[in-house]
Amino acid sequence: MFLKKKINYKETFFLTIIVIYAYLINWISGNIGLIPIDSFGFLDTGNSILNNKLPIRDFWIFTGLVVDYMEAIFLFLFGNNWNSHLAHASFMNIIATLTFYFFLRKLKFEKKYLIIYCISFATLCYPVSGTPFAYLHAYIFSIISMFVLILAIKEKNKLLWFIFPLICLFAFLSMQTPTTYILIILFLVLMNYFYKSED
Repeated sequence: MFLKKKINYKETFFLTIIVIYAYLINWISGNIGLIPIDSFGFLDTGNSILNNKLPIRDFWIFTGLVVDYMEAIFLFLFGNNWNSHLAHASFMNIIATLTFYFFLRKLKFEKKYLIIYCISFATLCYPVSGTPFAYLHAYIFSIISMFVLILAIKEKNKLLWFIFPLICLFAFLSMQTPTTYILIILFLVLMNYFYKSED
């Protein structure tokens, strides 16, 4: 007999509200105004990748490869247009907000605070740019790596230990400058943990 997991409809409703809000707030922010040098940067590189050009070899990139290839995927799936560009940034806002939600839930925060914190986080996370931006991708992946490390240490979960370096790699390949500093701090935390736990 298969075990059936009880569906929590209230939590599903709250998660749906959080996802819709995280998407729409970034969508609105991305449509407010343009800074041509920033707003269109990854739209151009994503389009170049779709036209069989490779970063570094065929065109210059000023960040890591992750944002360019993610942009190419969104342009491929949803068409080469502004809406696909904004969908990419809004998707990252959703990923960051959902990760934050599940992290706080693992720390046993009350539901009412979870919703308030997640709505606040979604408002302040990616909408500061509204369009794909390497610093924000690196920031999001770095925050996720911190959450994963904290939970891996707290719960001694082998899957989280496996995922941790992959997320760090995504962060580093998004933008090296801020990520390196965060990774050094995480490395020091890791060394301290391994020393004290003798694990």
